[in-house]
Amino acid sequence: MKLSLSSSRISFRNLRKAFVDTVREAMPQMNILIEPKTDSFYRPDVVLSDDRTKIIVELKSSAYPQNIIHAIYQIVGYDRLVPGEFKFILLVIPENVLSSSRLRKLIDRVQEELPKLQVMKYSVSENKLIFNRITSGLGPLPETFSSDLPSTFMVSKRRRVSLSAPKAMRVVKYLLTHKEMTQMEIASKADVSIGHVNKIVAYLVEREIAKYKGKKLVLSEPWKLLNEISWFRSMDSLKVAEWFVPDYYPRIKDLEKKIKQILEKMDARYAFTLFSAAKRHTSYMKKYDVVQLYVDAFDETCSVSMKAELKPVEKGQVRVEIFEPDSTDILRDNITSNGFKICSPVQTVIDLSCYGTIGRELAIELYSKIRAGRF
Repeated sequence: MKLSLSSSRISFRNLRKAFVDTVREAMPQMNILIEPKTDSFYRPDVVLSDDRTKIIVELKSSAYPQNIIHAIYQIVGYDRLVPGEFKFILLVIPENVLSSSRLRKLIDRVQEELPKLQVMKYSVSENKLIFNRITSGLGPLPETFSSDLPSTFMVSKRRRVSLSAPKAMRVVKYLLTHKEMTQMEIASKADVSIGHVNKIVAYLVEREIAKYKGKKLVLSEPWKLLNEISWFRSMDSLKVAEWFVPDYYPRIKDLEKKIKQILEKMDARYAFTLFSAAKRHTSYMKKYDVVQLYVDAFDETCSVSMKAELKPVEKGQVRVEIFEPDSTDILRDNITSNGFKICSPVQTVIDLSCYGTIGRELAIELYSKIRAGRF
């Protein structure tokens, strides 16, 4: 039976012991140093060396993609300071963090520029800890090796929680829009079972994103929550169409009005989001030459009809981005502003956070209005 590390956690100490024991068995010629002194601001977990090769090893038991990304930047920064000290850099990470597309893209990009970086994933299967290299290129270690786990080796169970799942998002939105609450209140107002609420709340409390003040639950780290959602809910993954539109329209609002007319003529369900929604929620808005919206059941017929009306071109300054909603709640909870259907303020904040760094400043401004009760 395979234990997925998305539901299990290995302590760092146990991970390091298993890795070191495996290397000793597979490559007895290697010298192994644990936390050697290299520099005052950086100390690797392990250094492997023989007469020809010196390898710096970073072992990560964290299930947070952002922690892995921080480690990559730290390793790259250190290598730039001492480029000739190590022939290879090995990063060992849990298998489940690779579900983050941002982390995978960063690994690919860094390895193109720094081929000496090698990445291994690990997973638990029966009584073994299995390591597999996921990057290309030659390296001194085998592509796959495993370690027997002793009976004293502990694998602790983790809660399986997806914050971007539809029911979890109902709980998240309630947390983001209320200052304090009870689990029973969340379950009632968000229409989610108390058991599911308890599971999500326990997950957030464990990660110090939420905490209790007496009997009331408080969201203490809203940006940490939004950041975690963004790792697994990329707006780019929801995008179903992106077009450049000729400059027929004096203002972006005129183009949005045209798109609105097309969709209403087709009786299509839609809601403007991201910058198209944010500028209707707050006056704090820079100029963006883009129209962004969700369209339900965006199929080939809908695409052809919209293209016939908008006449997109290969390149241009004005873009239209269309996204497929990943929850029925997104369109159900939309609001109307001057005749335009737009996403709710909290959904717009979540989308901006999931859009990348370009949306963060606007998300901060809009969320400050939500916390201040100005909606």
